[in-house]
Amino acid sequence: MKDAMGPRPGVNPRLDIDLYARRVADVHSRPATLAKLFLLGASVAAGDAASALEPVETDALVQMGLAALDQNVVRPLARVSPYEGVLVASDVVTPLDPPDFVTGPSPSAQRVERLTIRKPVHTALDLGTGSGIQALLTARHSEQVVAVDVNERGLAFARFNAALNGLSNVDFREGSWFEPLGDERFDLVVANPPYVVSPDSAFLYRDGDLPADAVTQQLLRDVPAHLEESGFAHVMGNWAHGRDEDWRAPVEAWLVGSGCDALLLKYATVDPVVYAAQWNRLLLAEGREPFLSAVDRWLDYYRREAIGAITEGMVVLRRRSGGSTWVRAIEVPGEPAGPAGDHVLRLFEARDRRDELADDDALLAAQLDLSPGLQASWRAEGPRLGQKHARIQLENGVGFAAPVSADLAERVASLDGSRRLGELVGEDHESVAALRRLFALGLVSAGKAP
Repeated sequence: MKDAMGPRPGVNPRLDIDLYARRVADVHSRPATLAKLFLLGASVAAGDAASALEPVETDALVQMGLAALDQNVVRPLARVSPYEGVLVASDVVTPLDPPDFVTGPSPSAQRVERLTIRKPVHTALDLGTGSGIQALLTARHSEQVVAVDVNERGLAFARFNAALNGLSNVDFREGSWFEPLGDERFDLVVANPPYVVSPDSAFLYRDGDLPADAVTQQLLRDVPAHLEESGFAHVMGNWAHGRDEDWRAPVEAWLVGSGCDALLLKYATVDPVVYAAQWNRLLLAEGREPFLSAVDRWLDYYRREAIGAITEGMVVLRRRSGGSTWVRAIEVPGEPAGPAGDHVLRLFEARDRRDELADDDALLAAQLDLSPGLQASWRAEGPRLGQKHARIQLENGVGFAAPVSADLAERVASLDGSRRLGELVGEDHESVAALRRLFALGLVSAGKAP
């Protein structure tokens, strides 16, 4: 178990685009020119562009719709972003984005990418592919991927991105949700749909064609019919509920009779005022009044629909025939760190084995081991800093940490899967209960009793 070290104080790990633009403003090297064109979305002199693009002709980019040539200036019409080993072309952000605007890497796309289970599969489906980010990443561990979107411009970008990354195992189809699929089934489904609970229909990537949270509801009800047995679906979504209503209730109701086990990962529950302000904040560039007018319009809509809160989360489904299916809900305070698909699998395994390891004797007979990438951070407090506490979390995890005592942290560090738990903790029932919780959270794994 490694000691965790966070970023240095004052260091922002994210690339600050505005500062980078200023850094390269007066630099005319080939990398700087390409960055200005395709990362920053800035126009450059035609001569600089020709030198940087060589041997590609500027006219070729113009013909493909990736750039425009205005007199002696090349203006980019697409942004190309490196993301997790692939290149993703998307629209350049403008003051007046069109309704069919195509986004590139985004926080929601990253959440889906990090939480997706990355085991090899035969068939996979990317619903609402947009610029194709999820399809490109899924194609690396799938024999065949189908990617669906209603946005023709999005599909054009997605096809270009597949070619740009040398991928030939993605089948792009135009249509609404499951319409182009017939009765096809898949081993893996990923979906980052237009899930925003909104009265608007301004953007295809944001606003669904159904009221309130009906896009999330429809996907969760329809996707099980397109899953192979033991297949997984990852649906990013927002759903509305009453201010004092359990955030899990709407999703649990939608999943009744689905034939799927479900893991609900809640990342936030947001007040309608905050939610409306968050999704309309770009209007602040036009002034205070347009922003407040939009927020008021959204709030009027929420009142009419009796929406008191909106939850943001990921729902992971697993098709399982026979027996009773289960729903497990976890409130996650942070964002996924790195590729967390293996952690998601361990959360499913822990729920599957809950009854098997329900009593202390069964857990004491199990051989516990550390989950890969487990880290510990330490804190001292009290007189002379004599009280030590620890938090353990995964380097690549869904986004939570578990506080433990210093003594328990030392016991956890000794787990290696070679001995029964009873040999390590004896009859210490407090430690057994704590380790059961760590197993339920996927932070330690349990082998079968010999």
